Amino acid sequence: MLKSEIWNRRVTALLVVLVLAAALRLSLLGSKSLWFDETFSVEFSQQTPERLWQSNASRPETHPPLYYHGLHHWMDWFGDSETSVRMPSALVSLLNVALIYVLGRRLFSHRVGILAAALLALSPLNLWYAQEARMYLFMTAIMLLAAILLTWDSWWAILPLTVTFVSGLYIDYTMFPIWSLLSAIWFASWWQRGRPWRPFLIWLTASVTAWLVFLPWLDNFYAVLESFSTVHIFL
Repeated sequence: MLKSEIWNRRVTALLVVLVLAAALRLSLLGSKSLWFDETFSVEFSQQTPERLWQSNASRPETHPPLYYHGLHHWMDWFGDSETSVRMPSALVSLLNVALIYVLGRRLFSHRVGILAAALLALSPLNLWYAQEARMYLFMTAIMLLAAILLTWDSWWAILPLTVTFVSGLYIDYTMFPIWSLLSAIWFASWWQRGRPWRPFLIWLTASVTAWLVFLPWLDNFYAVLESFSTVHIFL
């Protein structure tokens, strides 16, 4: 009975945080007009999927195409109103609250997970991007999901971890530093745990496979870097 009561309290606490997060993210979602970057997301995503996946040389965008591909189909199903095009970011932001709870609970305790989830639910920066039709909170989800999967000491983690890495690479180029940072933290933990071979093989297999899948788009990444060389601030 005691375990059941503890479980019910934990579930209730998490639900309260998630309901609060949902209320903050979904309220007034379409009350403001789209600003420039959001308008670009909508306009760019209205192209055909084939056009979206063409090289950077023929597309005026410095981000990979996966987010725009998803937004293209989302608008086909739900329209292109302000509320509609921002809804994916709001839902992913809500997912991030749940993911950071799982990560905090897995690494530390239920209390740490709830505290982390509550802080993220109330984060002004997270709330801002939760109501913006851009890809940035998707990268937060990628980072949190990858961190959770890296703690999963099972061969079954290889496939979802690989998919997570590949998705991040094709959503935004910030996956490069995210992958590097997660790997560095993971290596430090792995070393302290006595360097077991199975987690290392899981990380290595997922990482190498993800980079191989990204190779067809690598030239486009180089084209983006080259385009920055003409921007005055970078010079």
